[in-house]
Amino acid sequence: MLSIISTLASASTAANSTWSQLAIMERLLSNYDRTMRPGHTALDRGSEMISSTATVQDALSCIPPGHPDLVIIRPIVHHVHSIDQVGKTFKVQGTVTIYWDDWRLNYSALSCLDEVTLGSLRDTGGIWEPGVVTFESQQARYGGAHGALALLGEAVSIKRSGHVTWTRRFESTFGCPGMSYGQMPFDAQGCLITFGSFPYSAADVSVIFSEITKHAAAAISFSTGEWMVTVASVREVTVSDKSYARLCFKLERSSNNAEFSIIMSILFVCAAYAGFYVSPAAAPARIALAFLCFLMVLNNVTTLYARLPPLKSAQKGRVWISDFLFGCMIFNFVSLIQYAAVNYGITCRAAKKAALAAAKEAKEAQEEPPVNTSTVQIEVSPTDSHSQHRRLRPAWYKKWDPSVLADLDIVFRWLFPIAFIIFISIMFGTISIYPPGSTCDFEARPD
Repeated sequence: MLSIISTLASASTAANSTWSQLAIMERLLSNYDRTMRPGHTALDRGSEMISSTATVQDALSCIPPGHPDLVIIRPIVHHVHSIDQVGKTFKVQGTVTIYWDDWRLNYSALSCLDEVTLGSLRDTGGIWEPGVVTFESQQARYGGAHGALALLGEAVSIKRSGHVTWTRRFESTFGCPGMSYGQMPFDAQGCLITFGSFPYSAADVSVIFSEITKHAAAAISFSTGEWMVTVASVREVTVSDKSYARLCFKLERSSNNAEFSIIMSILFVCAAYAGFYVSPAAAPARIALAFLCFLMVLNNVTTLYARLPPLKSAQKGRVWISDFLFGCMIFNFVSLIQYAAVNYGITCRAAKKAALAAAKEAKEAQEEPPVNTSTVQIEVSPTDSHSQHRRLRPAWYKKWDPSVLADLDIVFRWLFPIAFIIFISIMFGTISIYPPGSTCDFEARPD
């Protein structure tokens, strides 16, 4: 019996609490203008004075200027993901809580409730809100939104003093157009998220971060894909008569994908270098080795360009890892051309040896004594086709013996690694001259 009475009492209390909230909001909004911000309190009181004063001029002289409303932002980031290097965007999931004071919602004389808690801003019946947006957002879903942009998760609470707390979940795609990949894979990108009032200027609404956000921002860290995401800093600025609270995300490349491509490209060049120790007679092995190494590095270059936006040929569009992989590809291509030169040198050397042997046989035949027979001796001189062929060659070719190319392997066994070590040293020593990643410009006007 007691449990039944307790249940009924609890239900009755809940009903009264709900009715009290509805009654409070109905009473508060009976003469409420949602188009007027709370900071116009003095102006509103001045309008009441007009009806009770003798002249309008006297009343207006008593109206002090309105003060800006203070709006406090507390964003909580749950996850940062889907960082798109081509589109220069990233996605953020979290909640954002907005605080402000509205003296018109003070119900201390109406009820003993500590606060009125409602499921959405629409449930309040239409109170003023500061119109806070994130300017870099390209596509967003919010708690309390309509249609395809709707997302579950919204709450509004109003304290007896008129202090309003509005919390919403959000999932937004933010643009970071300043991303620069010149020093990839050793780059870091700075991307801003700007909170500000869209309809109001800094003279009407001042937007700041909560103290919790300011102190806890440095502890925010996420690992997503190949990136490590941290909050570098937060700042409140006024730009072009607008008040902004800006959050700077720092995106640092932390995966081993790019480093693995660099290491593999170096190993492919080393494999191509090993071909200089393979006998030139093993033509299929040397050609296959050099050609496969070239194709593997070319594949790395193609994969890299697929992950980047279209790059300009100007210095601004240079990417370090692209130049490094391209250099490795050139070294592999040189090893392929080198074998063609060696093979040509071997062919020329063989032809030279054959020509010398033929000339020696002809000389020996001329030095043999003639045989006395009744048969008429006819002396036939050897054809000098080789001499005729040499006369058709240019002068520089006559002075240079192409058969020396057969010994090119010996030269490349020393020259190739020295040149490659110099190339690697130059590339790693010039990383700083490539365009750095983007930075957060807090004083820039958001688009």
